[in-house]
Amino acid sequence: MRLRHTQICVVDTARRSWRILADMRSSSLRTTDRSDSIKHMTHLSLERVERIIEELGVKADEWGIDVLTAEQKNVLLPWSARGIIGNGGFKYYYEGNQDPLATARAFRALGFEDVATACERSLFVFPLGRMPLGEPGRFEAFKAVDWDSNSVRELDRTVWRLKWDDLLASIGVYMSRHSAAFRIARG
Repeated sequence: MRLRHTQICVVDTARRSWRILADMRSSSLRTTDRSDSIKHMTHLSLERVERIIEELGVKADEWGIDVLTAEQKNVLLPWSARGIIGNGGFKYYYEGNQDPLATARAFRALGFEDVATACERSLFVFPLGRMPLGEPGRFEAFKAVDWDSNSVRELDRTVWRLKWDDLLASIGVYMSRHSAAFRIARG
């Protein structure tokens, strides 16, 4: 049963992420500045980084997130979470079966301590600092949260301040440092 929830989560997250990636490709977010900043920090091009993220999402979508290495999860989880939270805050994030602690570890691995802390703190909107796993308790706990409270909105804003440019650049640097996990040839 737990594996099924993970698969549903990955499919939902992957679909949302691909929509965001497609929107980024066609929006004004694609700038020369972002591309240039990535090239200075890593040997990977912007397009290559995006293609690897997309490949990881497809792999997780088809086989489940557990087939990804820890390094690969450290790329896909923040990318997906930034899209989900960016579209509807932590409320939208918790509508799925996300793992905020794994997401926090992944943001931390990319160097985004404030966003990692926001993910961890988001759990404390629920009783005992955890989201119930069972469907009846989960629904009631979710419904009881005041998603418009200042404390929840501040957690949302922390994630929203993370610019896609910065996330993509950090992912590119991370991929370069862990090139074996992404089958990246140096040079």
